[in-house]
Amino acid sequence: MTIPDDETTKITIESKSVGLLFAASPEDAFHQIDLEQRYSKNALTTYLMGYVSKHLSSIDPKTISLTYEGEPVIREMTDEEVETFDEEILDANVYQ
Repeated sequence: MTIPDDETTKITIESKSVGLLFAASPEDAFHQIDLEQRYSKNALTTYLMGYVSKHLSSIDPKTISLTYEGEPVIREMTDEEVETFDEEILDANVYQ
């Protein structure tokens, strides 16, 4: 998921689930799983967002996996960009 108005941040939640199916064959079971995943996606994502929101403050930051993707882009900033960047960093780090 991404945060609105923040195209640079991507949040990934990995979750495992266990289910019980009654199927006539492995193909039938895979078909049931496909249908369930296709039609319950909105409900499951809403549930996961609520679950994470409820428990976010109890997560130890040391247990969070952070990955960097792509090559860094290095370029000199203008004085105006530096000033704007400073303001954006301060705004982003103020808890409201």
